[in-house]
Amino acid sequence: NCSDKAITFVLQDEVNATNLTGTIDYNIKYGPSNNNEHLEAYGSIANTTTLNICINATATPFYYIGYGEIQYSAENYVDRRFYLFEDSVISNNTYNTKYLRLLESSEQTSFLLTLQDSDLNVYGDKYTALWRWYPDLNAYKIAEMGKTDADGQTVAHVRTEDVDYRTALYYLNGSLIKFDSPRRFLCTSSPCSLDIVVG
Repeated sequence: NCSDKAITFVLQDEVNATNLTGTIDYNIKYGPSNNNEHLEAYGSIANTTTLNICINATATPFYYIGYGEIQYSAENYVDRRFYLFEDSVISNNTYNTKYLRLLESSEQTSFLLTLQDSDLNVYGDKYTALWRWYPDLNAYKIAEMGKTDADGQTVAHVRTEDVDYRTALYYLNGSLIKFDSPRRFLCTSSPCSLDIVVG
């Protein structure tokens, strides 16, 4: 715990939003300006429900994120990732809570997503976010994030034929490229795959 919290991450079950205990691995590069000189914080916390990102507000009131990756897992759940956008600003004045949602291994299906434009040019080295619809909240919430490789591909873990998801594609700085239409995932081939065309 710390007094100057900038972000709190909370592990939750994707389906019923109950808090979970698991492991959170983190790798964050940050600095007082958005140049290439960054401090690093990395490590792993086991048997936890939360991860607090804290800042030294006496040194500087805010920090820029150079890179931020959170990998999280719990027993009987599939591993997932969350990313912080480059050049985003964190401070104790912008404190917020982000939920790291996990899906039970027995309920999940892995889909290979390929992000490309209408000319079949791929979107490599971009962030994706899988947004799940929660009827009781009347809102979509991020269930998982990914990062595309040089072939524009990443893996998403979904609950098929159950609930609507939307896939968002972002530049590394968080600028939105595409927010795809709602869909219920259905696996019709092996391996399960989905091509998303960014118009």
